[in-house]
Amino acid sequence: MTARQDWVRDGKPFSGEADLEHEWAKRWRIPLVHSWNPRWKYEVALVVPPVTVWDHINFVWPTEAEAAVIGWFIECRMDYYNDRWRKQMRHRPLDVDDSTNTVILAKVDDHWHYAMATWRSGPPLAPLPYPTENAGPSYVGREGLIELITKRVFGHHDWSKHEPVPHKEN
Repeated sequence: MTARQDWVRDGKPFSGEADLEHEWAKRWRIPLVHSWNPRWKYEVALVVPPVTVWDHINFVWPTEAEAAVIGWFIECRMDYYNDRWRKQMRHRPLDVDDSTNTVILAKVDDHWHYAMATWRSGPPLAPLPYPTENAGPSYVGREGLIELITKRVFGHHDWSKHEPVPHKEN
């Protein structure tokens, strides 16, 4: 008897929305998507070019060191689940859960932005990915990504019980 593949829809894994063949999907279980509003309930999704909307905004690929931080963040989020459910989630190639509020990360130029899947009004990404009078703080590079995750996205989480953030690559 084969395991149920509930993550296959329309004959494609995750409906073809996330790239499962990319090295980061395999190594760190990072869903690479091309929309700031993914249909699947990933723990964390990374928006990468080409993006299906907002062609006037310069979405870029993160560095390998930044991708390692996102992989670390996904592992930190898995702490919310009990062992049984975490094991069930790990039978899929990416971490999805019907009740999660997906964190959507995007890099525009060298600045990091995020959104939550439940956001229904206001700006689509925070801080805004274009210059405005009230654009908010700027999160640049790997260190900016760490600050965005630990202070804006999950500032209430106890990060001390996790392995340190992955080191920069040389």
